Amino acid sequence: MSVLFYGRRILLLWRTTLFLPVCCHGHRHDRRAVRIHQTAVNPKRKNGDFTKKNGICFSMGNAGFYCDRLSAFCCLLYENREINMKKYPFIFFLILILIVFIGLPNGVSAQPKKIEVQKECPLCGMYPARYPQFNCQVVFTDGTYEAFDSAIGLLVYLLFPDKTGIKPKPVTEIYFKDYVKESWLEAGKTFFVTGSEIMGPMGIEFLPADSEQAAKELKNQEKGQDIIHFKEINRQYMIKAAEAGWLHFLTKSLVLK
Repeated sequence: MSVLFYGRRILLLWRTTLFLPVCCHGHRHDRRAVRIHQTAVNPKRKNGDFTKKNGICFSMGNAGFYCDRLSAFCCLLYENREINMKKYPFIFFLILILIVFIGLPNGVSAQPKKIEVQKECPLCGMYPARYPQFNCQVVFTDGTYEAFDSAIGLLVYLLFPDKTGIKPKPVTEIYFKDYVKESWLEAGKTFFVTGSEIMGPMGIEFLPADSEQAAKELKNQEKGQDIIHFKEINRQYMIKAAEAGWLHFLTKSLVLK
């Protein structure tokens, strides 16, 4: 048994665990069979395989794309037996490294977009680029994005599609603007000060901070009522905030209707 024989099965097991479609099955393969399998196994995969996190979908993006082609290539190497894996064992491990360090990061990471001046908020129709201290954005797996002039508006957009009538596409990343530093923050690193008297373009606003300590200082400075991490915000919290008067008029009316 060659290194590739065992490695091939480890690869297939690893890909099955990730719920990605397996491109190789059986012991005979050709290029046509690989192409047919890629399109036939899961026709709904064009938008990416995605997992659910806090009610928001984050896509695996292009991870499946790379795994499909690299594992198919691995299988072809084995079946053709043109390369002696005892002599060149590094080839298979190079393929695994490519899958992990090229395929997956490309599918789960993104960079904040530059918000164009003509870009409108899908919730209120205003122009977020005009409000750099308060604007925020959500980046989708297809490379497009939506921009908002209010962190509250973005949260309502994601958590209340039944109220807004807008169904978000699979999400790669969400970015808020640090209220003090005015730099982009990934959603997973964002704390919010809620219930302050600070007014944004749409009215009362949640204030993003890059750490719990920074949020505590901001809360004291701006007379906020609460501190909460992005991952802890759900529909129930937004309803509570609306009832407490911590949301601006548009989002409050959507959440409570």
